[in-house]
Amino acid sequence: MKLSLQWLNAYISPAILEAKVALEALIFLGHEVESVLRKGLEPCDQLVVGKVLKRDPHPNADRLSVCEVAIDAQGNTRSIVCGAQNYKVGDCVPVALPGATLPGGFTIKNAKLRGVASEGMLCSAQELGLQALSDGLLILENPPTLGTRMDTVLGQADTIFDVEITPNRPDCLSHCGIARELCAYLDRSLSLPQSPLLPQDAFGLIEGILVHSVPCQAYHLYRIENVTVNESPQWLKRHLEALGLRPINNVVDITNFVLQETGQPMHAFDAQKLNGHTLSVRFAHAGESLKLLNDEQKVLQANDLVIADASGPVALAGIMGGSSTQVDFNTKSIILEVAHFEPLNASTKRTESSYRFDRGVDPQGLRTAAARAVDLIRTLCSGQLKGMSLTQNTPAQTPQSIPLNTTFVRRHCGFDIPASTKYLEALAFRVENTAQPEGWRVHVPSFRQKDVTRPIDLVEEVLRLHGTQNIPEVNIPFPGIVQPENPELVQERALRTHAAAQGLWECFNDSFVSLSDLANIEHADCLALSNPINQEQTHMRPHLLYGLLKTLKTNTDHGNSAKGYFELGNCFLPQAPKTLQSFAGLGFVWVKDPLPPSWKTPTIPDFFDAKALMEQFLHILKTSGDWSVPETLGLWQAGHSAQVRSPSGVFGQVGLLNPLHLSRLGIQSLVLAGQIWIPEGCQTPSRPQAKALSPFPCVSKDLSLLVPQATPAQELTKTLRALTRSILEKMEKKFDIEAINLFDVYQGVSEGQKSLSFSLRFRSTTETLTSGAVQEVFEALIAALKTTPFSVRSGSL
Repeated sequence: MKLSLQWLNAYISPAILEAKVALEALIFLGHEVESVLRKGLEPCDQLVVGKVLKRDPHPNADRLSVCEVAIDAQGNTRSIVCGAQNYKVGDCVPVALPGATLPGGFTIKNAKLRGVASEGMLCSAQELGLQALSDGLLILENPPTLGTRMDTVLGQADTIFDVEITPNRPDCLSHCGIARELCAYLDRSLSLPQSPLLPQDAFGLIEGILVHSVPCQAYHLYRIENVTVNESPQWLKRHLEALGLRPINNVVDITNFVLQETGQPMHAFDAQKLNGHTLSVRFAHAGESLKLLNDEQKVLQANDLVIADASGPVALAGIMGGSSTQVDFNTKSIILEVAHFEPLNASTKRTESSYRFDRGVDPQGLRTAAARAVDLIRTLCSGQLKGMSLTQNTPAQTPQSIPLNTTFVRRHCGFDIPASTKYLEALAFRVENTAQPEGWRVHVPSFRQKDVTRPIDLVEEVLRLHGTQNIPEVNIPFPGIVQPENPELVQERALRTHAAAQGLWECFNDSFVSLSDLANIEHADCLALSNPINQEQTHMRPHLLYGLLKTLKTNTDHGNSAKGYFELGNCFLPQAPKTLQSFAGLGFVWVKDPLPPSWKTPTIPDFFDAKALMEQFLHILKTSGDWSVPETLGLWQAGHSAQVRSPSGVFGQVGLLNPLHLSRLGIQSLVLAGQIWIPEGCQTPSRPQAKALSPFPCVSKDLSLLVPQATPAQELTKTLRALTRSILEKMEKKFDIEAINLFDVYQGVSEGQKSLSFSLRFRSTTETLTSGAVQEVFEALIAALKTTPFSVRSGSL
């Protein structure tokens, strides 16, 4: 939001003369100032109004002229060489005499141009810092007395603040809103423009408005006839140009001026170019298109809100008008649209109007802004209001009031602020005393009702105007806090530390993704945002891998040597209708490329390395689970991936990513990856207690089983452990099975089968095991396996 200090001063009394005063006030009020720019003409006695008395060709240059220029009312003249072509004898132009310093630090001196003396320079608007580009000299209309300083003719230099307005303060997206803030902070008087109020009831030459079931709270039209469309007066042009806006004509400039002044967007149609006598506010139909004011031909989507006449769309509602109904110098009658739209769809264009509608426009300020625009059109365009059509699509906003008392303010600020009510009233809050001692009822103005809803919000306003720099210094006791650390933070720190220790680089990516980009690696069910920031951030991310793969691609393209990345963050998945579940997530990617040549044979990471890392993360989370083949492959490579699910709700996937999805992202390397979802509120098991190691030796038994090729080893491990523990319990043995490890896989048994060899390790914590005791259990296990689909391989006993 760009703000002109000169423009602000029109509403502030006494005016703010020093830009640093306004800058400091804006910062303390909580408005971040991104830049401060000085524009326009500083006071200069050598930069004056002159008049071209004579213009002769330059004897040594075809495109130069030698001009005799009058520089004051006493008839003093100067001979000046000029290269511009857009002026004639008798024109009044800015003259920079020797000694004048123009914007940019350029100082004028006496000089010779192609052998002819030049005693100054005739100036263009660009050279005076008034425009970015100009085609020739600035020709002054209705010029004052010759010799008058140009800064008094064109207005003195202005300071432009580029302010970042937070989304909760749409009331500050206008000069009047910021002026109110500055007056309240600096204890000055606010003088807002007053215009004659318009009639409350519709009348006259507009037959009607059709507002369909669309996000439009109010839609007002005003028919103004006998309009004279010309260039805007200089004061209006200067206001708009100071903010970087290009003047068009007096009608269009007035709508832009009122937008910047009040924050209320509006649009003017040429009434003679509209078909029919009714305008409708509706969503676009299939196949419709609209040529916008910037000559862009837009193919409309079903979620584009439009203003349509009898022939079709004539404007994108709240965004930009169409070229077919634009106001030009032949326009004699206009329809002024002043409306209140709810936040618009983010797939459409971003303009000054949509920027304000997205953040919320004051519905109660619509009539005031309309009255201001109509009054200016009457004054500057000779227009006459001939008709109105008013549609209110939603009930009027109920006035809001909040109770507040000095005790509440003192408790939350830590000290007394006697001027609390004064500060609130300066911000247009109405304070009413109540029967409660030291209590008030504060009535919130309409333009703050979305932002101020609680007593604590009022305290924030009071403290903001009192000034955080004025908070008194006190000694604050800091008692020791004896409280256990948040277990979630402990786990997060442990996960981060372990991942970094494995050589992975931590990433911090956006929580928003583009659905079209996400479809390159997985057609996921994502949660769409109703009001996204831009087209690249339209959905909530369902996992972390997409952001990690983009990071991998960027670093690979730039030749960075890092091969692995990880991220901790939240993922979001829609569940039942209108239900969102948030997951804490951890993801990692690991390039499966050979390392650079070395004297030592490198180890290339594989699926089992990634699975081991995933198991370490699960151990840090104090949980474990059963591994299985993924239910759906999605972005995973078949036969090289697995999933794990724990009883506590933790779910993870790990393996090799499908090269087809990677190639769509431009990644040629093979990539190992893993991700864990931890449901919100998931209670992980308590930390296991340490146990003493058994001092007695173990006894191992080997066993080979014939199983179908597709059977995972995890299934056999679970079966062997369950059968063995059941046998130990029935036999009332005093020892347990300590571990089951797969140590061999043999594929050449028979077609469709494979042999898996396991080592079963038994140990007791109270005695040395005998071979007979273990053999008894082992034989019972062999017998139990006959009831399963797995058979013991001959010769393995």
